[in-house]
Amino acid sequence: MVKTGSLIVTVLSVLATLAPLLPVIVLFVRHVDHSPVLLRLRILCAFTFLHHLYDISGLSAGHAQFVQTLFGLTAFAILYNLFMQAHLPQRVYQLLMHVLVSYLSVIITIYAILGTAAYPRTIPALHAGVLLVFAVIILVTLIRNGNIVLVREPLFWIAGGVLCFYGMQLLLELVTQLTGTASPGTEAEKWIVYRLADTGQFVLYTIGMMAVERQRPS
Repeated sequence: MVKTGSLIVTVLSVLATLAPLLPVIVLFVRHVDHSPVLLRLRILCAFTFLHHLYDISGLSAGHAQFVQTLFGLTAFAILYNLFMQAHLPQRVYQLLMHVLVSYLSVIITIYAILGTAAYPRTIPALHAGVLLVFAVIILVTLIRNGNIVLVREPLFWIAGGVLCFYGMQLLLELVTQLTGTASPGTEAEKWIVYRLADTGQFVLYTIGMMAVERQRPS
């Protein structure tokens, strides 16, 4: 049982580490143009890959909370800015930009005063909640747009990936709050589900990159 568990952990760690490279590879092979959305997706994928690589290398030992906090905040900012590349009304765009600046200012102030270990569960849950709401807004906007082919829109798949990963993150946090202190076995199961959701989001991103139309030469 221990060997099987160790094998599962190893396989999932490798999959979660390599998964962010899949969308980038597909975009490179298909020679898709560098739109603002896809450029930010490339940045997110590269950043996530480096974070996972740094995590499994063991170099984060001793300051894992700082690394996790830095990654969480940066990934949030990239995804939020990526969603803002959607065709939004100017007033909505400006409002969302003000929300982003204000939100990041508050979070950075908290970390500056209390340290990066402050509210280790609450702040990531806030990140997830904000991104989930934004993803739903993007999906509703795309669905109501009758002039596009939904499955060929990168934002459709990116929003789906955000719902997959951050939705599961919130669900796991809710389960933790309801059950209280969990056994090592339960924590291991949560870790497996978390890694599967982490990998799943990049699988959805990859499908979206395979479906997006290539720019035809003029």
